[in-house]
Formats: sequence, C-alpha cells, structure tokens
Amino acid sequence: MPWSRSFVALLSALLASWAGGCDEPAQPAPVSYDANRARRLFEPPEGEVRAVPPHAIHAQGVGPYRLGASLHEVLGLSSRGPRVTLIRLDGVADYSLVQAEDALLVGVDDLNEVGFVSVLDEEIARTDSGVGVGSELSALHEALGPALRAPDLAMHPRLVALEALPDVRFLLDPTRTRVAAVVVRRGPDRARALAPGAGSDAAGDLDQGGDAGAGATCAAGPDIPVEDLRRAAELPADVAVVAASACLAGEVSENLLFGDGKLVVLAGEPDKLRRLAVHAAPGARFAAPVDVDGDGRSEVAVVLESERPEARVVSLEVLRLDGGRFTRLAEREVYRLSAQSATWVGARLDEIELLVELHGGSQRLQVSGLYVHRGGQRLEAVAPLLPVTMAVDTRRRRGAPGLGGLLGDAGLNGRDAGLQGAGGDRGAAPDAAPRSGVGGASRADDNARRGSLPASAPAPSGTPRRARDAGPRR
Repeated sequence: MPWSRSFVALLSALLASWAGGCDEPAQPAPVSYDANRARRLFEPPEGEVRAVPPHAIHAQGVGPYRLGASLHEVLGLSSRGPRVTLIRLDGVADYSLVQAEDALLVGVDDLNEVGFVSVLDEEIARTDSGVGVGSELSALHEALGPALRAPDLAMHPRLVALEALPDVRFLLDPTRTRVAAVVVRRGPDRARALAPGAGSDAAGDLDQGGDAGAGATCAAGPDIPVEDLRRAAELPADVAVVAASACLAGEVSENLLFGDGKLVVLAGEPDKLRRLAVHAAPGARFAAPVDVDGDGRSEVAVVLESERPEARVVSLEVLRLDGGRFTRLAEREVYRLSAQSATWVGARLDEIELLVELHGGSQRLQVSGLYVHRGGQRLEAVAPLLPVTMAVDTRRRRGAPGLGGLLGDAGLNGRDAGLQGAGGDRGAAPDAAPRSGVGGASRADDNARRGSLPASAPAPSGTPRRARDAGPRR
C-alpha cells in the first residue's frame, strides 16, 4: 500500500540519522601560528663572555681573578685593555698592579703570578654572606664568624682576619668600625718562601729547642671588660686601648694593655687587679703578645714608627716579661720608606701607611702586613708588604739585664733606660743595633761575662751608648 511504503521510508531515514549521531565528532584542523617558519635554535653568542661586578670574594681570589694565575691570564680577563702600573718601593712593596676594574687591583709578583687581589669599593665585590667594603665590623663578625686568634699571630688593630677566611685581610677605617678595603693574598707559608733571605738568618744557626721551659703553658684567666682594665692600668679614658690576654710569666694568663705610648701588664681577679710591669714605649704604634718559639709562653712585640721629613721608619722590638721586668730579646728596623721613593708612586709620605702583622715560630718572626696609599678620601692602592724574616734568640741567659718595666707603678722611660740607639733615634738603627747579634747582648755584656771587663768599668770610647748603659750590674 502507498502509505505503508511511505512509513517504511520514514522509519529508514530515522534509523540512519540515529546511527550517524553515535560517531565521534570531527576534530578541528590544527592552527599554525608561525606560518610554517623554520624552528629557531638559540646558539651561544660569538666572542667571549666576561664576568662583571659585583664579584664574589672567596679564599682563592675575587671573582675570576685567582691567586697564582699568570699576568697573561689576568690581562685576558680585562675588557678595557691592559692598565698596568708598578709599585717599586725598595724593601716595602714590589708588584705590577693591574687595574681590572675601577676599584679592583690585581697584584702580580716577580714570579709573574697573582699574589693578591684588593677590593677598594663596595660595588665591586662581596662575600657570599653579603659583607665587604663598607660593612660594619659587627656585621662582619655576624656574617663570617669570630676573628682568627693564635698565640703566634699578632696584627695591627686595623687589620682583621677571620677563621672562615684566614688568608683574607679586612682593612678597617681609622675609627676601626667599618671595612675600608678587602685583600685576598697568599698565606704565610707561601709568602715566607718568597721572603728575602728565607731559610737563612744573620744570627746564624739558632737552637731550635728554645727555652728550657719549652711546652710550658698556663691556665686561662678571667674575662675582664676593657674599661675595668683601663682603670686598673690608669690609662686616660679618651685614649684608644688595645688589650690582649696571654701567658707571659705566671701560672694564670695575664692581661697586656697598650695605649698612650705605654705598655702595662695586669694580673689578678677582676676586683683585685694589680700591675706587674709598666713599660714606656714612645713612638710605638701597637704592641701585642706573640709566641716566637712555640714554648707556650708569649713574648711581647712592640712596633715603633718614626717619621721624619726624609723618611718613615718602622722598627720592631721584642720583649720578654721576666721577674716583673721587661728584657729586650731583639730589635730591628724592618721597613724604611723615603720621601723620594714615595714620589715614584705619586704619593707623599703622609699619604702612606705601613700596617704590620707578625707570625712567630722557630725563634723567628715573619713581618708582613699591608701597604696603604690614600689620596684624600679615596684609597689609591692597598697591597701586602714584602715579608721580612727576623731572628729572635729566646734562650734565657743568667744575669740578663731587665729593660723598661719595673714592678708596681715605677714605669721606666725607655730613653732613660738606655733603649735609645746611637745618634738619639730609635728608628735609625742599622748602625745602632747590638753588635753581638739578635739576642740583645752588647759588647760590654760579653766582655763582662768573660771577665775581661768589669761591669763597673767604663766602656771603651768606641762602644755605642746602648752598650754603656745596658751593662749588667753585680
């Protein structure tokens, strides 16, 4: 029938549409955003990539400037071309300086190797903990820990070494509160190998056994505030004082104070401090205990400086506290900078400072430190001083005269005690040094011990004034 055929056609169409609705929808065509351009590959730029400030201060150097590198390697790191200047100060400093940045100096020694790197501006480099030039001293200790302390080490109060970076020197400003420069340099062992006269000494072979009391030590004394020590030493309140605790003579460590040109040794409990010895040291820049021979007892090193129109002279005196008196063991001029030499580096004498540090051991002191050139308010250069080796005979002698300090308050002026060299100047002394070697014994002392010249007899006319004054008494 016609209607039945129409019904069958309609049913077929409905079934076909239902079957088609179960298929997955067609996926849209992918859209291309780069218009079929070739894929880009990022390659390293042509040429060299150079490090730029701020650099990292570390034990091996500053940023890419590392200790021991050659001058050729250093010049290859600089993008501004070679800017090399020379510091040629006889016996004081001898380096080629590469100004790698505006305030970053790389010092190359006579072996053509980097011996130090100096940072003179806070924008140039910092440590990993974020401290450097411009940091407060308190922030320096908070970031890097305590100061480096050792019985055979003594440093100028404006030099700071830390346990975390023992071969780095932080130079403080004159107020000793803020870092003015950072110097990364070779350690003392490497510097000693480069020292003039290393391995030999004018004193000849010394008895390395040292004192008969080798190995002696003492118990640590109480921790006493500096202001309490100042009052007990009767030092003025407006004078900068350097205090240190050391084993000098007794069973308990004593307190050594230096200030106002005076050296004072205190001992006892905080409420019962007494003065053991007082030593006048006019012209002294600082004094500190240092164990010269490793016997557990510290000697006292006094660094003196005299400045005249024609030269600046730094000398070193080594004393030992013995029976309430100071005995001189050795003295020597260690650095001399003439006004003419200063002009060679574009400076005046009053613009240069020589800040000394001392390392003791085997009856010798290695003298080093920092050369500082300041032009106005700006630091022009900071470099390590050339190391000088000084022999110190610490062996005790019977009847050795005590110099300088007396028991109680009777301080003895060094000039009145015969400490002044021939010619009236303490710093002038190659010719004013004792003639019988570094032990401090004069010709009159030797003759008196041999019995050829009584202590009360007048000294020969050619004997220096010190020999006449320092003869032993019977």
